[in-house]
Amino acid sequence: MTLVWAFGLSFLIAVVGTPIMARLSRRWGLLKAPGGRHIHPVPVPTLGGVPMAIAILGSSALVAIPMGTPLAGFFSGGLVIVAVGLIDDIFGLSWKLKLLGQIAAGTVFAVFGGAVSLLTNPFVAFGAGLQLGWLGIPLTVVWVVAVINIVNLIDGLDGLASGIAVIVGGAMTMVAMIRQEAAVAVIALTVVGAAGAFLIYNFWPAKIFMGDVGSGLLGFALAAVAVIGSVKDTTALTLAAPLIALALPIFDTGFAIVRRVRMGQPIGRADRDHIHHRLLGRGFGQRRAVISLYLITALFGALAVLVVRFPSKLILATGLIVILATGLMARRWGLFTMPQARKEPLDQEEGADRTEGLNP
Repeated sequence: MTLVWAFGLSFLIAVVGTPIMARLSRRWGLLKAPGGRHIHPVPVPTLGGVPMAIAILGSSALVAIPMGTPLAGFFSGGLVIVAVGLIDDIFGLSWKLKLLGQIAAGTVFAVFGGAVSLLTNPFVAFGAGLQLGWLGIPLTVVWVVAVINIVNLIDGLDGLASGIAVIVGGAMTMVAMIRQEAAVAVIALTVVGAAGAFLIYNFWPAKIFMGDVGSGLLGFALAAVAVIGSVKDTTALTLAAPLIALALPIFDTGFAIVRRVRMGQPIGRADRDHIHHRLLGRGFGQRRAVISLYLITALFGALAVLVVRFPSKLILATGLIVILATGLMARRWGLFTMPQARKEPLDQEEGADRTEGLNP
């Protein structure tokens, strides 16, 4: 019943708050203009992440805190990342300041109880774990910052990031239930509820965008559920579960870095060669491209659950086969092909200094 409350309350807050925020965003002139690498044809409100943040943090507080689990790190770190995202969505921030804000959020989360402290061998029933000590804090910060930017980078088509958050959040809910971590399942379900409600308004054609508030908090929350509740007994496969579930955006981010290095471009330089852009270039409509990426994410999400439920070499071998098959499919779609160098800036309004990854 607690899990039902967590999902229902988060969904209700987001589904009611999103259209209200869309109207307020239009009234305040906070719109994302079309052009450059942005493919939407008309200006779209950008503060959709605000009701999602209220839904995730608010419902988590109301449902999870009475369970007696120390979640100070999650709430305080979440507030930091929301504040950074809101300032960026309204006034704009340089990538350096955004990165500092993400590091601050990750540090607050780690210091107040969210740091991974122990790694154990998943194939040894009573093996001694590796105590990370103070190294757990910087490793956790790196993990949080990485996932925030991975989610940010995949937020390129209507409904893509929010839909992937629903799928990955659902997978992490099942992982938490298998490990009997009720508080973690609550937080994961608030992500599913908020992102699912937002998806109603964000699926193509989008009526509102989540902005940095939304992508930042979704990334932060998904990173947090990977370690909250497991800080005293964390197996390698439990940490592997979110990596598997997030395999698609991780692949897209990794390939973007390789692509830009090979082309001699700054890693933060915006382009239109992400997976979703490549699919559009091959004739996929937005709806078809997004649904295709949903299906791939769902496949990886199911694999993540299986890895935790049945930790065996057979499951790991199956994962390798799935990853190989996905790579072959990506090759068939031309996702590994290096793009031709562009002479003109991607965004005529902001010029060639436009950055990405730390900018949506």
